[in-house]
Amino acid sequence: IPLGEWTQLVLDLRDKYDANDVRLSERAVSIYALYAVEGSAALESDTILVGLDDVAWYRGVGSEWVGDQRGPGRTLFDFEDESIGRWQVVSTRVETDTIWLSGWPVFRGNWALSLETHLEGGGDNTGVNTTWLGPPPQGGWIAQVYLADDVPPDAFVWANLFTYSESGWQDSIPIVLTKGMWNTLVWDTHDVDWGTQDEITIGIQIGAEGGSYHGAIYIDDVQIFDR
Repeated sequence: IPLGEWTQLVLDLRDKYDANDVRLSERAVSIYALYAVEGSAALESDTILVGLDDVAWYRGVGSEWVGDQRGPGRTLFDFEDESIGRWQVVSTRVETDTIWLSGWPVFRGNWALSLETHLEGGGDNTGVNTTWLGPPPQGGWIAQVYLADDVPPDAFVWANLFTYSESGWQDSIPIVLTKGMWNTLVWDTHDVDWGTQDEITIGIQIGAEGGSYHGAIYIDDVQIFDR
């Protein structure tokens, strides 16, 4: 934990079960914030001051949303202004990929970003990105990605977050998307080398392994935690 600054913790309860094989997302849970001290140096006191703030609970119920994720220190791209803004298909992608607003499916609100793509498999990938003018985000990013349920059985579609830092391309660990549902991408960007940039690339990369996929992929509720 870095000294003198806030550290973001994210706990994903999806696909987690209790001792009775009940999903944690389907039952009441207790959340505890615990800390431990390790190291060889002696402490001057047996009392450590730790602060806890801005605890957010993320839960999707069908097509509706419970809880507002807006808050201090966050930039939110939810497309509720009925505009794609500065979002675009990555410049290295073939021109057949297009983006527009979609009214279904949506993660929250009334609109999401729809990416119509042709992924040929074998590592083929596409993506969308935008720019954020402001101080580099020192916290993390969260985005929601929806994959249709008509994906061929031999195709594995994955997604991750990416940016261009002072050191060049950096990205999060890809996850295989589950079809027919919203998938959450999470990236802790504390270790990203932002340098002195004042314009940050915010990108979502999507690829396919095995078989091909021709169809739409939906993106919504992209959040950047500045602190």
